Amino acid sequence: MLSQLQAETWIASGIWFAIGLVIYFSYGMWHSKINKDRTEA
Repeated sequence: MLSQLQAETWIASGIWFAIGLVIYFSYGMWHSKINKDRTEA
């Protein structure tokens, strides 16, 4: 079923996936306890 998708759909999915990863890791970096410990030290 996934093999029948058009190239535009794959590209759009990849872009949204990349945006999601950036948001996920950015949020994790800003809200991590390890990061807070480093800035306070």
